[in-house]
Amino acid sequence: SRPGIADNNIFLLDDAGQLTYGEFFEIADKLFLPLSRGVVAIICDKDRETIIGYGGALRAGIVPLLLDSIAEEGSLLHLIDRYEAEYVWARKDITPNGYEELDRFDNQILWRRRSSSGVDTICPDLVALIPTSGSTGDPKTVRLSQQNLTSVTSCIADYLNLDETRRAISLLPLQYSYGLSVLNSIMEARGSYVITDLSPVQRDFWDLVLVHGVTDFSAVPFVFDTIKRMRFSSEILDQLVCVTQAGGHLSPVVTKHFRTLFAPHGISYFTMYGATEASPRIAYLHPDDAEAKHGSVGKPISIGTVKLDGAEPETSEGELIYHGPNVCLGYATGREDLARGDDFAGILRTGDMARIDDDGFIYITGRLKRFVKIHGVSVNLEHVESVIREGGFDCHLLGRENIISVVSQQDYGEQILHFAKNRFTFHPSVWRSVMVDHIPRTSSDKVDYASLDEMIGRKTHAPR
Repeated sequence: SRPGIADNNIFLLDDAGQLTYGEFFEIADKLFLPLSRGVVAIICDKDRETIIGYGGALRAGIVPLLLDSIAEEGSLLHLIDRYEAEYVWARKDITPNGYEELDRFDNQILWRRRSSSGVDTICPDLVALIPTSGSTGDPKTVRLSQQNLTSVTSCIADYLNLDETRRAISLLPLQYSYGLSVLNSIMEARGSYVITDLSPVQRDFWDLVLVHGVTDFSAVPFVFDTIKRMRFSSEILDQLVCVTQAGGHLSPVVTKHFRTLFAPHGISYFTMYGATEASPRIAYLHPDDAEAKHGSVGKPISIGTVKLDGAEPETSEGELIYHGPNVCLGYATGREDLARGDDFAGILRTGDMARIDDDGFIYITGRLKRFVKIHGVSVNLEHVESVIREGGFDCHLLGRENIISVVSQQDYGEQILHFAKNRFTFHPSVWRSVMVDHIPRTSSDKVDYASLDEMIGRKTHAPR
């Protein structure tokens, strides 16, 4: 935040009206500046209250722990307890145990823990805690420093040529690192941010884009796949300035469709690549290079470098290693981890297999670990599998982008999918149920997921 700079610029626009930067700072500072350092759990929605909580916490030196409001209340309260948050910023229908009301703004209440854990348990460099796995209830977060946030935010604003005339829209969740970076970068440029819960498949969304003069929108592959058959009006195409895509692999065919659609109207279309651990940007493909380097995620951002580890001579593929000041301090799964310093030392093993061409452009070719991107969010299959097994189902999970296969030797019918769809908030189309004769195992009696993946790859992947 930069108090005093362009404070009269309009920042937030929503159904309730608009807030200038100056008005935003005044509200946020009134709520959070009087507080002692600690952790504030922010139950995130697409609303001005969430942004006030996030911005106010950062300005006051309070560490925001961003949690997804879609998660079950029991999971939210468990996470708040795991991190022993001194404060909770939530809508009024959520009442955390062991907290007292301290302040409120509209329908949002600021709660204070009756028994504080103490400031000595928090590393001085820690400024934010960002979840790694959406609304699954996984307690793992990424620990970010001020340097992490400011270095990458300035870099993104620079390569997207953002300025105060630009206006973004809340197409992405704010607790999601990509969505948060959109907010951070538009704030860096002192541009505006339109808040809405509308979906881009709704006509009202695009009406709002026109009414508010939105110039920029950012989305994950699932959204682009959904809207690729939509006919954009000339008014919208003439108004848009920049469109960005990240959060997973988008089919080169769909990428080319949008590049071809936007280019004649002077709309810059950026394919980007990153990770929450990189705050969250690693690379981007500039529109000028999009045709010649089709399928690439581009070159590293200006503040970072990449290399391959263990590249095979036959394929020239290896694990992509990123180095830069935006690499997070490390992970946390609870309060005990908040005192930790910098575990990563600016080096991130991405877990992605990649190749790098002679011009330095990166091509992602696969994943090393049992994480999968579900509509742009990195999901820990180990955690999801454990939750479903705790529900009484003997199963194992495999994942491909936007697909989770629940594999079992027992015929649970629709029961297992019903449980999974109710327990997690992914789109129902994500889930598959596959029955097999046996579960392959390694010599150490561990499930051989590679062999299992080959087995189910030969089976029908149609939803049941």
